[in-house]
Amino acid sequence: MRTSITSTEADDIEANIAKEEATDEYKALAGKEKYEADKEKDDAKKIAAQKRRTAEQEATNTTEGQKTAPYFRGMADNSRLVADKIRKL
Repeated sequence: MRTSITSTEADDIEANIAKEEATDEYKALAGKEKYEADKEKDDAKKIAAQKRRTAEQEATNTTEGQKTAPYFRGMADNSRLVADKIRKL
């Protein structure tokens, strides 16, 4: 669930960037104001990219975590089988 939240946050950031770039105020910026606005935009893009990387990592962790349970379940089944065979000896 956190993965979708992080991905949604990145989508929201990118949508806000696009919305701001479309405004007449942004288009009218020049000089230092334009530089600062572009710097903020680049920072926001970096944050969005980081959130996407976090979402991808969380998805990978979730997938690996889901693989872990069957692995240990199989190990437990195998241990029970070995214990049963030892008892029969």
